[in-house]
Amino acid sequence: MNPELNRLSDLLRASVDAGEYAGASVMVLHKGEEIYYTECGYADVESGRKIARDTIFRIYSQSKPITGTAAVMNIDRGVLSPRAMVARFLPGFANQRYDTEHSQGLAVVSDRPMYVSDLLNMTSGLLYPDCSPDVALVVREMEDLRKQGVQLSTVEFANKLGGCRLAFKPGDRWAYGYSADVMGAVIEIAAGKRFGQYLQDEIFGPLGMKDTGFVVPEAKRGRLATAYDHRDHTRKRFDYADWHLGLNAYREDTAFESGGAGLVSTIGDYAEFVKMLMNRGTYNGHRFLSDAGFDYLISPQLTPWQARTFNWQDLGGQNYGNFLFMKTFGGCSSTTDAIGSFGWGGWLETNFSLDLKNRIAVLFMAQNQSPQDNSHLFHRLRNAAYFALT
Repeated sequence: MNPELNRLSDLLRASVDAGEYAGASVMVLHKGEEIYYTECGYADVESGRKIARDTIFRIYSQSKPITGTAAVMNIDRGVLSPRAMVARFLPGFANQRYDTEHSQGLAVVSDRPMYVSDLLNMTSGLLYPDCSPDVALVVREMEDLRKQGVQLSTVEFANKLGGCRLAFKPGDRWAYGYSADVMGAVIEIAAGKRFGQYLQDEIFGPLGMKDTGFVVPEAKRGRLATAYDHRDHTRKRFDYADWHLGLNAYREDTAFESGGAGLVSTIGDYAEFVKMLMNRGTYNGHRFLSDAGFDYLISPQLTPWQARTFNWQDLGGQNYGNFLFMKTFGGCSSTTDAIGSFGWGGWLETNFSLDLKNRIAVLFMAQNQSPQDNSHLFHRLRNAAYFALT
């Protein structure tokens, strides 16, 4: 092993010792193989349970690259088209309206339908509830029904979202929101099976991702990491099991399968998914994507105008597509990886990035809500990996 990679362990331990993380793990892949893994700290501080390779993490938005890959697999096979209207699969998306600067509260009927590509590229105009009153009302209604014992399915929730006013006409710009959740519902209709079952049959099963899914069985609950809130520079345990449409409960009876935020995984499981991507869509004799399909998956999809509105965290000015960021130039970047690198992360600081030019991937797993500056640990870990390997 390259001894320079031990810098990653030093960086990780320093952050845990400083109280910035209860615990975390990091893995480096090079040329398709795992070459370094280290862990530090606790999966549950109170019980003394330490982070391990089989610790299960809530990956939240790191679910999105899996949903994007599933969508492109369906495009690759002719089941979906990027230019298919979303309303073809979800009738709730017919006759959509959107807000304009001068609409004065009266939404304008869109003369341009929402396409599957708008979902994949986050140019749909469908935002999260904290940025959209209409979406907030739908979520509140769904929460009220859930308290009465009534659950909406993935498709039912998506159709409800279709009736919401959009923040802008589909295709006008980039904005983060429920697009991946709607994409999961589209895949469910197109595939003719529940979205979670499709992922199990077509991705998780073939890749041997035995601990990845929308459910954590009772026998595995003891491996689920505890989430901690460090935002006020103190450590507070929190439990989101009943939060946001019940998706955090990870129970068999949860009807809503969130393609945008609902999966759990281990660092080893997610590494199998990344190895498949590193090998351009083929892994262990199983072909997930054609060469053309893989190139489409990782190619920048935003037009120059749309890319100007891609202002997520430190990715401003880069590009995006299929629920992945794409590094298109070196400026405005915290990392030294090559142009063309791609990846995405989750709310509680799970993350991955893959650089095909140097054939390096770095994965990071934590369950941490923290001050903004703590999120740079993943970037520093990536840079240290590049120091060792390039």
